[in-house]
Amino acid sequence: MKTPEEFIKRCAESNWNFDYDQNNIDKSRFNVCANINGTWSKNWVGPKTHAVVSKNKEALNQVTANGQKAEDRFELYRLDEKWGMEYLELLNILPWKIYSAHIHLQLPGNMHPFHMDFPTIPHLTQEEKMKTVRRVWIMLDDWHPGQVIQMGNYLWTKWKRGDVAYFDWQNLPHGTANFGHQPRPIISAVGITTPEFENFIRQDYPSIIKTNDTE
Repeated sequence: MKTPEEFIKRCAESNWNFDYDQNNIDKSRFNVCANINGTWSKNWVGPKTHAVVSKNKEALNQVTANGQKAEDRFELYRLDEKWGMEYLELLNILPWKIYSAHIHLQLPGNMHPFHMDFPTIPHLTQEEKMKTVRRVWIMLDDWHPGQVIQMGNYLWTKWKRGDVAYFDWQNLPHGTANFGHQPRPIISAVGITTPEFENFIRQDYPSIIKTNDTE
């Protein structure tokens, strides 16, 4: 077993301090900033037309370096006007400009090894990708035992349905695993920040956002 060369390269480019033993959580790096109250379906598996196979070679090389198959990480389904509008509406609540959004469905037994990647948005410069692109997750179901997400020094568990989390994925190594018995669905979205969004991702939890279909 070895540490993937691509991972080592990206770590060298990161501005994080790589102190995994620290107990504090830097809210500028990771923050559960809100909870969206509302109703949405459990239709987490999209049609074949919306199933996505990641072509991010940088991330894939970090997965396959030790023999894991890319398809054993998760299932990914693109959200757009043809499928998943109820989920896009949740993202439209946030004060930013959405670039892309997917359902990220990790089934029992799936694991995405610790890795680092950054935005693949063709029209942006590398500096713009690092400074203006943001990533959020919206948890579509409550946490179940055996589900874990690690970002930098923080292990995230026990999330609630509707939790909105931001993390500095350009600079934090991260990975996910589901060694439980229930699927773990989230919305994974990338967008361009705004001043309002920067304030939003640093606010204290729980900031409750109520939708028109709140139970």
